[in-house]
Amino acid sequence: MPQVEIERDTACRGCRACIDICPVQVFERGLSARGEPVAKVINAANCVGCFSCYYKCPSQCIRISGVERQRPFHRIDENVGLVRNFVQIEPLADELTEADWEQAYQDVSMTLLELSKSIENVFGFGTAAIAFQSGQLAAPHFPELYEINTLEERLQRLQQRLRHSFDFDYKINDNGIAFVFKPCGICAIVKTANEPIIESIICRLFHEYWSGLVGNLSDTEYRVEVTNNGNICHLNLLR
Repeated sequence: MPQVEIERDTACRGCRACIDICPVQVFERGLSARGEPVAKVINAANCVGCFSCYYKCPSQCIRISGVERQRPFHRIDENVGLVRNFVQIEPLADELTEADWEQAYQDVSMTLLELSKSIENVFGFGTAAIAFQSGQLAAPHFPELYEINTLEERLQRLQQRLRHSFDFDYKINDNGIAFVFKPCGICAIVKTANEPIIESIICRLFHEYWSGLVGNLSDTEYRVEVTNNGNICHLNLLR
């Protein structure tokens, strides 16, 4: 069970950061022995060990025990130079073992699966529409795709942008666009939870998301048809 405490000796500033960010109201503002505003733990049993307060506290005076803290695996390599210049320190560069990579992949996979289930629980029958709209909103974040005019060129550029994450082939035909993902990155995620691929909500979310993304690029509204789910995924976007 997580146990949270505030170390007074490191001087809580009374900034309310932990109070505002805590999702389960563990903290409350109070007064120190000297009459200064400080944060206090009032509902310790509520703590779920999310570490939000730990990372937010500017004084680093919050201590959480009884729960394992996840390792910070996630990093976008293109941002390393920006971080180095901005904070004037060298980014941490631990060498990761094969076991570390496997643990990181498991962490990311389980997070995405649980997030997908949460989306379905919240939006129900509206889940497909949310995924579709997300794809449409994502399209402008590929600004280089709008520098070219033809759908063929845009899909080729998208192949380059997503290589090694979502490798795919495509064929434009009279009915729409036939995509083949090989291998499908979503399939690998689903397998970590031993779920049937055909029933996985994360697969359905991705299909609708892809429909919205490609539809925005081609100014066309597509209907999704999946003819094969698995390591090799066949996805048709039909006009």
